[in-house]
Amino acid sequence: MEPFYEFNNKMAAQPDMLVFSADQNVGIIASTDDVLWFDIQSQNEVDIDDVYQLGDIKSLLYYDEKFYVLANKYQRKLGYFLLEIDTMLYGNIKKPKYVIKWENKLAIGDAGLDLI
Repeated sequence: MEPFYEFNNKMAAQPDMLVFSADQNVGIIASTDDVLWFDIQSQNEVDIDDVYQLGDIKSLLYYDEKFYVLANKYQRKLGYFLLEIDTMLYGNIKKPKYVIKWENKLAIGDAGLDLI
């Protein structure tokens, strides 16, 4: 029996969002306050909310070898922030790529990410 993945970083709350890459080796798990990128094969992990200073996470999406994180806070400022992350993030943490970065001082409420 193959061992399960055990997280190194502890989450402050029960996670309610999870997306995997197409091969299901890499994923992102999130609660409202925490986002963790993880690689099951290499047992590596990146605390996305700490590295990219995100908060109030609203939704996750995987599409075309990229993960997308929709958040309502960046550097503790309210707004609408959509972060794009390469699937193979570990060892390649660079300046974040924001698809949307609006500091509008408004809370999002109930939001989701979908593709048509």
